Amino acid sequence: MSDARGGEAFARLLAERRLLVCVGPGGVGKTTVAAAMGLHAARSGRKTLVLTIDPARRLATMLGLDGLDDEERPVPVEQLEPLAGARERAAMYAAMLDTGAAYDSLIKRIAEDEDHRQRIYNNRL
Repeated sequence: MSDARGGEAFARLLAERRLLVCVGPGGVGKTTVAAAMGLHAARSGRKTLVLTIDPARRLATMLGLDGLDDEERPVPVEQLEPLAGARERAAMYAAMLDTGAAYDSLIKRIAEDEDHRQRIYNNRL
């Protein structure tokens, strides 16, 4: 596939999907790719959230933010010059999910009572 066709396919993927997930082993560029995808989608006029579970500060630094937590933080607008043809002003946010807290919150919501919660927590799976 040529670079031009690959770029078109990538842009179409970003335009058509509501959720994209980057996965892989450490050090392969997931954070960089996710930030680039989010930035392109936002510059195309889509409201975008880039969410990481990595406690390293790479995503925040890349996007010009002081840090990240579980609250959505707006990416500075100077990063978001709209692409040609964008219908709306870009909006991009970034956050870092605390997986432990998210799991605990889920268990509290779905468990019927304290005994049920403890059985879930004690399950070795």
